[in-house]
Amino acid sequence: MDLDQAVTGEGAAAEGPVRRPGKAPERAPGKVIEALPNAMFRVELEDLSRVLAHVAPRRNKDFLRLLPGDPVEVELSPLDPGRARVVRKIRSER
Repeated sequence: MDLDQAVTGEGAAAEGPVRRPGKAPERAPGKVIEALPNAMFRVELEDLSRVLAHVAPRRNKDFLRLLPGDPVEVELSPLDPGRARVVRKIRSER
């Protein structure tokens, strides 16, 4: 990157986030503990750690209704271990 690209913001920095091929986000089961404002949820994972999770955009379109106590599967963020996204609600057997 030369000086003109650095000044105008063009080049590698303007291309967006770097995607690492072959590295799938880690998924883990958990349970919703608390419903927070703006479609955020506090989720306790099986290893008893807690993360702040939001509903994945595709599930948001499908209108996933979550209540405290619901079992869910979350996708953990590789950048921030305290954040995750809810990818599906685990249906309980009746």
